[in-house]
Amino acid sequence: MFSNCKFSTLIDEVATVIPRKDRRIIFKTIITGLIISEGSKCISAIYRLFAIMMLSNKISRKKYYGFLQSGKLKLALVWKKLFTILGDDIQTSGRLLVALDDTTYGKTGKKIANCDTHYDHAAKLNSSKYLFGHCRVVLGIQKFIHGRWACLPVKQKVYRLKKSVDKKEFKTNPSFAYKNVTFLSLNSKIFKSRNYKINVTI
Repeated sequence: MFSNCKFSTLIDEVATVIPRKDRRIIFKTIITGLIISEGSKCISAIYRLFAIMMLSNKISRKKYYGFLQSGKLKLALVWKKLFTILGDDIQTSGRLLVALDDTTYGKTGKKIANCDTHYDHAAKLNSSKYLFGHCRVVLGIQKFIHGRWACLPVKQKVYRLKKSVDKKEFKTNPSFAYKNVTFLSLNSKIFKSRNYKINVTI
């Protein structure tokens, strides 16, 4: 099903766990915008891209941002629904292939939350090796589909340096991976077959 399912069918089915029509529209619009947008993929740019459609459904900019900031999008239900639809097709030869990667992006300004000075392992030749900004860590499920590898992001967090947070709150990237692979294991009951192994690439 994973390789044959149409995107529109998949997103419509996943959105059924969101109770109100206007919230379902916002959810589907953001996911679609992240995929098809050729320019900026930020939340404000996605609203501008679909502004006419949004307004025609009586979704103002205030309602759009209000929903995103309200915490009313129950992501646990979204993931459960998605995993239920994908089922065993998300596996590769009986294994769940999980990738963990991080990316850094610079910020300007001294009052931006969760910023640190990170070592930039992807810095260009004549650029600084250090970057002030965010380091975002993403855990995703890998699947070979349509002749290429794809990755379905499952969990993410902003990585903070040990010196920047309380010692009890500090988490290394491998510990983040372990915690969220456990999350996948706990959701294994939704797969038809529970006899699979999880491979993690960091």
